[in-house]
Amino acid sequence: MKYKYIFLTPLLLFIASSSHFAQTIKVSGIIKDAETKAPLSNATVLAITSQEGGVSDEAGHFNLTLNGAEETIECSYVGYESLRLSLSLTRDTTIQVYLQASVKLQTVEVVASETPRPEDVTELSTIQLSAKQINQVPTFFGEEDVLKVLQLLPGVQSGGEGQSGLHVRGGSPDQNLILLDGIPIYNPSHLFGFFSAFNGDAVKDVSLIMGGFPAQYAGRLSSIVDINTIKGNLEKWDAAASVGLVSGKLMLQGPIIKDKISIFLTARRSLIDVWQQDLLTQNYQRNSFSSNTTADYVFTDYNATVFHQLTPKDELILRAFQGRDDYAQEEVSSTDNINVNTQDLGTSWENFTASIAWNRTWNSQLNSQLLLYSSQYNYGQERLNLRESSRSSTRNYFEYRGGIEDLGLKWKLDYQLSDQHQLNYGLQLTQHQFFAGDYQVEFMDSDFPQNDIDSTFLTPPLKALEAGLFVEDEWIISPQLSMRGGVHLAGYQVESKTYVSLQPRLSIRTKRLQGTAYKLSFAAMQQHLHLLATDNGGFPADLWLPATEQVRPQRGWVISAQIARTIKGLELTVEPYYRVIKNPIAYGEGKSILNPEDWQDKVVQGQGKMYGAEFLLRKKAGKLTGWISYTLGWSRRQFDALNNGNWYPYTYDRRHNLSVVGNYQLGKHW
Repeated sequence: MKYKYIFLTPLLLFIASSSHFAQTIKVSGIIKDAETKAPLSNATVLAITSQEGGVSDEAGHFNLTLNGAEETIECSYVGYESLRLSLSLTRDTTIQVYLQASVKLQTVEVVASETPRPEDVTELSTIQLSAKQINQVPTFFGEEDVLKVLQLLPGVQSGGEGQSGLHVRGGSPDQNLILLDGIPIYNPSHLFGFFSAFNGDAVKDVSLIMGGFPAQYAGRLSSIVDINTIKGNLEKWDAAASVGLVSGKLMLQGPIIKDKISIFLTARRSLIDVWQQDLLTQNYQRNSFSSNTTADYVFTDYNATVFHQLTPKDELILRAFQGRDDYAQEEVSSTDNINVNTQDLGTSWENFTASIAWNRTWNSQLNSQLLLYSSQYNYGQERLNLRESSRSSTRNYFEYRGGIEDLGLKWKLDYQLSDQHQLNYGLQLTQHQFFAGDYQVEFMDSDFPQNDIDSTFLTPPLKALEAGLFVEDEWIISPQLSMRGGVHLAGYQVESKTYVSLQPRLSIRTKRLQGTAYKLSFAAMQQHLHLLATDNGGFPADLWLPATEQVRPQRGWVISAQIARTIKGLELTVEPYYRVIKNPIAYGEGKSILNPEDWQDKVVQGQGKMYGAEFLLRKKAGKLTGWISYTLGWSRRQFDALNNGNWYPYTYDRRHNLSVVGNYQLGKHW
């Protein structure tokens, strides 16, 4: 009797086996550099058999949902050799993948062939560059400069010839959110804007987003520049030093504990005062007039990173960055060797950031990133005019100090619902403290001491709290249709005023069978910070100031469309855009930084509109690589209190902008 149902055993085994292999298997892991053990973000992961794929996140993590059984996983990354792994999947699996750098790709590729084609991704108005690609572009005085490379892309221009500032789609400098490892940088320039504050030896990669903004980004209207730095070599020590016309650089990296803790250090100092002292100092005599002008200019920057692999699922990263500029000039002149006039000018500005980041893989579907940071920007200027004779003297002195300090928190979760469906959500919190300007004014006349002035005008620091919540859904509906939609809820509290904004974001891609993709995106943004700028966007006296009860936040929206197609290895994108902004600020008539009064009484607010089209033709593989970009654009501003209320071309209105970048491989080593 006990063997009555033994004939059912084969059937039950078959059902159990079928059920087992029909279930979905989660494959997760992290992709790293084989030599340094540093995680690789934006690496491509493809399951060959099932044709499921994905991309690694900022910490190198990826997730795939497969049907089990035998599977081949191919991993690839810009400038690295592809790697295939054969897996027998019977349960959820976690793996670590190590990719080897490719020598050929280091010297050949401008944009590596492993990057997705533009017609295959939902994003538009987004360009990513690796450090290798940046370093291959010809440089100004031999200085690798990430911001100057971005100026060669469509829709981007500089503030002036040779400057490293960015003006995206006709927008002003303050409308660009420049992030260094997720931390906002308020003045990304050295040498009055001719070089960026970012040492090329420290940069790992950079992303430029000009439209279709992901929901996690907020606070600016024109663009996002997201710069990531190197985390350090976990395997071996490495050092480098270089001396150029502009600066000298040092780099040191290596493991404190092999495969566990690494350190990365860079330092850069300008050499202009050493090599070009004659350009900074002038001595001349003419008739009875003699003059002696001396000048000194120095900039420095430092990067430091400590990376700790706490567990296979946890990473801890400590970072610090400082960039500082100091300029001093003295002119001593005399007409009769008795009356002497001395003029001194001093200017300095400094960025400083410090942060701690914790990245964790909770399971095959959930990853998180937590960032705590501090960011500071300080500016100072001094002017002295001293006139002396044997009988009398006069002294005029002016000093100004201003800046901004931030304390911030960012928390982001990535939940992989399936290979085609990912949910991103998180929160951001920033405490701003604005130093809108402290003035000291002195006037002394030995002949009329009763008219002496010694006054200090102090502006109390103004605090503001900025918070944001975001959620975003990325969904590949089919190979021909995908979308990314989300919303960012922002709140801003200053004094007794609170501003709240709901900022929707949407990007849609549809792809025809012949390979042409059509994309459309819409993004609404609100900006709670203002830059009170001079006409020269690179001049460091530009002041970062908050929205207040009197001065409203900037807000705007942008709509972009794109046609993308790859033909015989040539990628072509055509992208028209239209932007509208409200409440940009400008100095009122007769106002400037030198007026010792409340900055809110110096400014007026208006509106702007920018529109045009961008064209990009790019070749990724072969001996000849590079790109051609062309932008046709208009930028207009209008203020009721300026120009009789009429619309006028904005400072950075530039009708045509053409850039050509090319690299040619002569041979294996050239």
